[in-house]
Amino acid sequence: MSPSEEHDFSRVASARRMAGHTLWNLVGMGVPMLAGAIAFPIMLSERIGLGKERLEVLGLVWMLVGFSSIFDLGLGRALTKLSAMVDPEVRDAVDVRLGVADDDLLEALQQAGAERRTVEIDYY
Repeated sequence: MSPSEEHDFSRVASARRMAGHTLWNLVGMGVPMLAGAIAFPIMLSERIGLGKERLEVLGLVWMLVGFSSIFDLGLGRALTKLSAMVDPEVRDAVDVRLGVADDDLLEALQQAGAERRTVEIDYY
């Protein structure tokens, strides 16, 4: 094998294309930082914003929400994959709205998926 046949560089991105993608990544990180830098002093002001104490409470809430995502344990991705694998007929048969899930709801959804049947649940 000659040195030119050893590696196939036809699929490697060009430098111009890579630079363009890098620029878009930097813009995607920079715009939210710029928006935060503009919004933070406004939110900190007492007259038109939240004020110091309320902004501290908001920061604590955001921190708790961020830490609680640790306990997801991949269930969100697993549920997304499971719902993508289910037949469209079964997917349309299960109508889930936001609300508190009790044992009856979870059992009915489990049965609907296992038996491939329509389940109607009134939980409001």
